[in-house]
Amino acid sequence: MYFELKENKPHGTKDDPFSTYHIKNKGRSFQIPVHWHDELEIIYVKSGFLTVSISGESYIGKAGDAFVVSPGSLHLMGSQTGTVDYFTFLFPLKYISFFTDDMFSRLQCLYGKRPVKMVRRCDQNHVNIRRREEFLV
Repeated sequence: MYFELKENKPHGTKDDPFSTYHIKNKGRSFQIPVHWHDELEIIYVKSGFLTVSISGESYIGKAGDAFVVSPGSLHLMGSQTGTVDYFTFLFPLKYISFFTDDMFSRLQCLYGKRPVKMVRRCDQNHVNIRRREEFLV
């Protein structure tokens, strides 16, 4: 990790570490220097063209494009034409989590209703979804 490139600007507050930035630039080229941070960043291009480089891969974003920058990834953004309107959203990765099971799925599993293509092994605390082939011996 390149510690000297870490962005040390606080994003949000301790209680609400979420930040939104709106950058609207007209007529002057610019570049946000290469940096990284601990937060997840989503970049949304509202209009114009935005050059985005993430972990060494460069992209040209146009209106409606979005980019996701993982925590710790070196990235930069800028515009050679200078005319761009974009938003960045920064927040801790823990703000998003994905569950493949919910209460309805748990009840289905506990009462014996199983999907055709998947077999579920369950107990009162959790549901594990496994491929049917794993249970065939």
